[in-house]
Amino acid sequence: MSVRVRFAPSPTGQIHIGNIRTAVFNWLFARSQGGKFLLRVEDTDQERSSEEFEEIILKELRWLGLDIDEGIGGGGEYGPYRQTHRLKIYKKYAEELQEKGCVFPCFCSPDEFEKEKNPEHSYNDPCRDLSPDKVEELRNKGVPEALRFRSPRQGKVSFLDSVHGEIAFQSQVIDDFALMKSTGYPTYNFACVVDDHLMKISHVLRGEDHISNTPKQILIYEAMGWQPPVFAHLPLILDKKRRRLKKRSGQQEAFLSSYRNAGYLPETVFNYLALLGWSPGEDKEIMSREEMVEKFSLEKINESGAVFDIEKIKWMNGVYLRNLERKEFRERALAFLSGQGLDTENEKLIFLMEALQEKVNTLKELAQKISEYFEPLAFPDPEDARQVLQQDGVEKVLSSLKAKVGEVDDLNPDRAANLLKEIIKELQVGGKLVYKPVRYALTGKGTGADLSAIMAYLGPENIRMRIDETFKFLKGDAHE
Repeated sequence: MSVRVRFAPSPTGQIHIGNIRTAVFNWLFARSQGGKFLLRVEDTDQERSSEEFEEIILKELRWLGLDIDEGIGGGGEYGPYRQTHRLKIYKKYAEELQEKGCVFPCFCSPDEFEKEKNPEHSYNDPCRDLSPDKVEELRNKGVPEALRFRSPRQGKVSFLDSVHGEIAFQSQVIDDFALMKSTGYPTYNFACVVDDHLMKISHVLRGEDHISNTPKQILIYEAMGWQPPVFAHLPLILDKKRRRLKKRSGQQEAFLSSYRNAGYLPETVFNYLALLGWSPGEDKEIMSREEMVEKFSLEKINESGAVFDIEKIKWMNGVYLRNLERKEFRERALAFLSGQGLDTENEKLIFLMEALQEKVNTLKELAQKISEYFEPLAFPDPEDARQVLQQDGVEKVLSSLKAKVGEVDDLNPDRAANLLKEIIKELQVGGKLVYKPVRYALTGKGTGADLSAIMAYLGPENIRMRIDETFKFLKGDAHE
């Protein structure tokens, strides 16, 4: 069997982390099987769909490196790949089902249809058995008309799911579901079946929230005389309280854009999403894309829900950042920092970036830490700062440093480190009396990036200025 899978999002908002995980699984399966990965846009929700959201989908797929073989942005012989451009196709197959007697016109409003629920069958549609004369009468009156599938009243509909095994539904709980709305647009279930068949989709990988749609789609396949694809329903993504991570929950972690904007690397997000519901069968979490393609299979997808752990993905991103070669880290960091309002034209920014590579988990954290050095000197914990800076001998250390940097035009980390060593040797003091007091004098804090990198970034003039500010602080003349 030639493997053909599709990612079929609706362009109605920011892309949900669960939707993009579905795309990742489809892409991995296609690549592992030497198959095709298609992108189809299901845009029949005209009130909420927009070109802007469609472009967001394409942008996020490109960011994650999910290259498209066919469909929107990829071309192909089975298009169009946008559902609003396929309305004549849906109408054609709806008419074919009418000729077979598998569907019937329904003149009920959605509210009226909902009221017809009963214990024996999900719905008892009063339009199911309308006489031809009554149908003609209602049409002549201009009553809006939908088209519903004539679901069986007995038996069951079953299918073999690649993740969950055999799943069966009793026919009496399957309602007479709509195929075409009164607006002339198809419903999800009908358009999905027609598109998947005509686009020769071999496997449908989607969230397990679609399990309830599958028996309806199988009924359509059977009515049309088509072979259904292989279904694999993926476990839901849960929050830390094991509740479904919903698109409209207001949780920022529910959207892929949150991670891109926070400075996560695309390879991190890809790696983490691949492990949400799939296990390679070994205790390994950091994996290359090639390794994941090689090991991916439907049989290793878990049935139970996958908890999205924000701390875990942050840790993973830190690992990826630290593993970057210095040159690549600089390039990625500068590209991100340029959008954060930082002066990336300052060549000395490199000193801070490299010093912080081992200390941050996201590029957003990097930007936040660097921005501290753009701000005026302040002492967030003045009592602790005074305790360190008022030690005997610290004033001489700071005065010596001020004098030494006054003798140089520029600093790099090595030169800065040597200046501190010279002070230790000349004043015959321990490093404890030099490094931490100097850090406080230059940053206002007791911890941070490598001190020599900070000194190189600040440069001689700023170092002298901050030492003067520190002396004022100790005299009680400076802000805290």
